[in-house]
Amino acid sequence: MTFDRIETYILSDGLDDWVMLGAVAEAAVAFGLAKSTLDARASLIGAVERLYSQRLIIVGEVLGDGKFHAWEGSAAKILGRLELLIAKDDIDEWYAAAWIDLTELGVITATALGGRYGLA
Repeated sequence: MTFDRIETYILSDGLDDWVMLGAVAEAAVAFGLAKSTLDARASLIGAVERLYSQRLIIVGEVLGDGKFHAWEGSAAKILGRLELLIAKDDIDEWYAAAWIDLTELGVITATALGGRYGLA
């Protein structure tokens, strides 16, 4: 499998902990793929959609109990929820509102990548 820089970032960072949605947008800016975190929304959704469709990640939120809670429903429902969330032009409203976790297959895949994504 080959992955773009954002997908590789998500997989590599996901080996350490859950990946905050806003951190993915910041990575897109650092990689030169967007001028701002708000401009990175299309890249973010595309990467999440591709990784989700390959069953490498799950999307959810971290609640007051400090635990990751996966969103339930079909891929279309989860991605739709994510798109609605990031449609807001105030990044503070969605920066930490959704998180990404690796599946078992995602951990295997990320480990095979060697944990390298390198910021530009």
